[in-house]
Amino acid sequence: VQRTILENAAHHRAKAKPGSIEQKIGYLYQSGMDEAAIAKAGLAPIKPRLAQIAALRDSDDVVRYIRDSHAQGEPVLFRFGGNADFKDSNRQIAYASQGGLGLPTADYYRKPEQAAIRSAYVKHIARLFELTGTASADAQRQATAVLAFETRLAAASLVPVQLRQPENRYHYVSLAEADKVTPSFDWAAFFKTQNANVSDGFSLSQPKFFAEVQQMLGDEPVATWQAYLRYHAIDNAAPYLSTPFQQADFAFHEQALNGQKDIKPRWKRVLEATNDAMGMALGQLYVADHFSPVAKQRAQQLVDNLRAAFRTRIEQLPWMSDATKQKGLQK
Repeated sequence: VQRTILENAAHHRAKAKPGSIEQKIGYLYQSGMDEAAIAKAGLAPIKPRLAQIAALRDSDDVVRYIRDSHAQGEPVLFRFGGNADFKDSNRQIAYASQGGLGLPTADYYRKPEQAAIRSAYVKHIARLFELTGTASADAQRQATAVLAFETRLAAASLVPVQLRQPENRYHYVSLAEADKVTPSFDWAAFFKTQNANVSDGFSLSQPKFFAEVQQMLGDEPVATWQAYLRYHAIDNAAPYLSTPFQQADFAFHEQALNGQKDIKPRWKRVLEATNDAMGMALGQLYVADHFSPVAKQRAQQLVDNLRAAFRTRIEQLPWMSDATKQKGLQK
């Protein structure tokens, strides 16, 4: 059903109302399905990004690149976003959290049983470098450096079971306190590019990770930072570039890591990309075509029946006090 909606939108995109959801989705889906144009473009879509990385000369340049990438919606090195304050759910705060790893978790970088995956990862990195014109020997050298760089990040990163503990995901600090952890990374400047007001503070969720980033800004060569940033720029774009990049992306991320045998048909991949980029908009078109007033009425009746059942159940609970029942009914 979604495929039909997208194909219709693509077919009528030129005649759709300018700026409408139908037109935007139509052009997005069509651009993803235009294999000839994608093949012709080759590496061109990410050349400006690679040129930016090639121009980095010192750690200050690296910091500016990281800051600008986040501002452009292409986060690198760490995760950043807004969420409810763990200690006051009435407000939203900013969270800066560990990230920057190309393998699923920190354990992949240190456990012996993941050695084969690490080897495949280095080959994948080198392959992407080669596709952008790097000589084979140099691509291998840079790929090895990227793995070592990420291994260092992983050593300062928590594993998923540790991240399930709230105290490991919340560390509220002022901007000045955050700058003490990372003197080379100006957090006020970072939030300015995000157009975010965090004058009251934010969560620097894993201080150990950011302290290691500070060390790496000081002692990792700029060439290593460039290799790391270059790889992630290419890898993030690979699913949307020409066929060799798509094949390399599938061979590692889906085949080696997840055991998927065959790449999905292009329409399914473009459908997923459209849902990622404009899922709510596609949902609006879906509802308009396939969720009739009668269906809405039936869904509402189902919800009302559930509420009535919960009410009856709460009212009849023998172990719950009257005051608690009233709170339950309010919820």
